[in-house]
Amino acid sequence: MTATDALKGEIMAKLAQDPLSITTEDARRFSETYVAKDDSSAKIISAVGTVAVAAQDIHEQVPTMGQEPKTSLLTIVNDLKAAVENNPDDVNNEILKITQSIVSKMQRAVGQVKAPHPELEGELQAEYAKIEPKVEQGTVTKAEADHLHSLEARAHGHTEKGGLTAAAQSVSARRNGNSNGVKFTEKTGLTATAQALAADDDQVQAKFIKLGFDDKC
Repeated sequence: MTATDALKGEIMAKLAQDPLSITTEDARRFSETYVAKDDSSAKIISAVGTVAVAAQDIHEQVPTMGQEPKTSLLTIVNDLKAAVENNPDDVNNEILKITQSIVSKMQRAVGQVKAPHPELEGELQAEYAKIEPKVEQGTVTKAEADHLHSLEARAHGHTEKGGLTAAAQSVSARRNGNSNGVKFTEKTGLTATAQALAADDDQVQAKFIKLGFDDKC
């Protein structure tokens, strides 16, 4: 169901069950999103507007009846959703960036301290592409692993257990400590690393195998 269909259903239900609950804001949204295709639909749009004005007038006279006109945040968000669905070609990078920033602020407002930052997703994907071959070769540095960990945590609000970031950190730790005496070369980097990690982290080992390497490489 599209946002337009949902709005139409909501307003028609109000019109049938509780017409005084229709606000002038409802009428505005309805007239902007519901296209009058024939005389019948035009009359429905007109009726919604007439009822909304009447409900507002009644509320001014009898506050316990009718609806006080107001624009809620939910109404604005629903309007935005409908606008994007109806005119997707109008979306550009500037609008996307502003919207992503608003989403981040909303997440912080409801107490998500480690709220994800979707605006960083492009940068994160580029870093994944840069680090993945280094994981395969066993040549990830500590600085690179730490940067990827920080970027993923900021972008997603957490890091994926057993994912590429975890694999990169394990490779970096083994490369720096080399506690098992593993020799890292371009030819044997991933295979030796995967074997060295087998006893320590099954999920990271699985990540290496997923990349197309196993102990038979």
